[in-house]
Amino acid sequence: MYPYGEAEGDQKTPKDDDGTSPEIPASEPFRFFGKLRNSFYVNNNGMMSFDKPVPEYTPKPIPLTDGRAFVAPYWGDVNNKLGGHVWYRQTKDPAILDRISKDMKKHYPDSHFIADWALIATWDHVAYFGSASNKRNTFQCVLTKDKKGSSYAILNYGDIQWTTGTASGGHPKTGLGGTAAQAGFNTGDNKNYYSIPGSRSAHILNIINTSNVEVPGRWVFRVDNFTVTGVPEELQKLIPPVEEEPEPSEEEEPEPSEEEEPEPSEEEEQQTHEEEPQTHEEEPQTHEEEPQTHEEEPQTHEEEPQTHEEEPQTHEEEPQTHEEEPQTHEEEPQTPKEEPQIPEEEPPAPVEEPPAPVEKPTASVEEEPEGSSVEQEPEDSFEEEDSDEYYYDDEDCD
Repeated sequence: MYPYGEAEGDQKTPKDDDGTSPEIPASEPFRFFGKLRNSFYVNNNGMMSFDKPVPEYTPKPIPLTDGRAFVAPYWGDVNNKLGGHVWYRQTKDPAILDRISKDMKKHYPDSHFIADWALIATWDHVAYFGSASNKRNTFQCVLTKDKKGSSYAILNYGDIQWTTGTASGGHPKTGLGGTAAQAGFNTGDNKNYYSIPGSRSAHILNIINTSNVEVPGRWVFRVDNFTVTGVPEELQKLIPPVEEEPEPSEEEEPEPSEEEEPEPSEEEEQQTHEEEPQTHEEEPQTHEEEPQTHEEEPQTHEEEPQTHEEEPQTHEEEPQTHEEEPQTHEEEPQTPKEEPQIPEEEPPAPVEEPPAPVEKPTASVEEEPEGSSVEQEPEDSFEEEDSDEYYYDDEDCD
């Protein structure tokens, strides 16, 4: 990472959740995919945007087609109130620019890039929203250009310990889970963009070990025109579990092939013809086994036609479960509403109010006799008939 902090003359963004820096006028225009950008924003939530800030804390998948242009080293729900600082500065320091130029020469040996300006933003040991731990992230975004109009974005990763804030589904103690951080860049035109592999998943935690320039923890993009370089093997290292998933499928395929190979030991042509009907015979057997499983289910219900009758009943029971769920949701807001009614105001006139809400749910239940038969059997004679049917179903279920 390049030097940063107060000793380098950096400025800090405010200690504000989902906050951003004030508009940063560019001392020199920066070309970003054919457009000259004259202002920047350093957003606390892990991105550098052009023309306007981006306050969203839950990362969205790249590409975004709403016109927003940004470079996101690690777009996640940062809360610098709980820890860390977000530094930024524009620089023409010859020592810094010389170091950037040498790095670019290593990454692109055929390049004649000589940096003449840079904007360096650093998220230094920043915490995540809802953090109940000491986990911190440190990463950096560098925009740099030369006099010929070439421009690059350099993403450096020092230490990555969390991926998600609690408002995005992360765990307060681990900072993992939910919608994880997004890394890459977006132009807003749905044509020029790049999402670093592993973004918005748990694999983004391994970004410190990956690279497209053979330097672990560094990604470099030419952004005056879209260019992404890198060894495919390095990109694949980011998502090891994805490679493990096809392996079982590949192992399952050779197993039947290995079983078939010992059989055709005498003559391949004849046995292949014999194996084909065998495979066809095995397929219906599998189909026969499937209906047997279906037959076992109706045996518990004692008759096939009853299963057809029970199927709609099961479908009827499903909406009951769905009806019970909204009732639970309705009860939740009702409980806070009932809390102010509890303070002994019931003995006066409000005593007559509780029966009124009791009648409303019964009326609503009468509109749906299925739920009423389950919850309130003795109230109506019509519901008793439905309840008999449900008792009949219970015997079937037994």
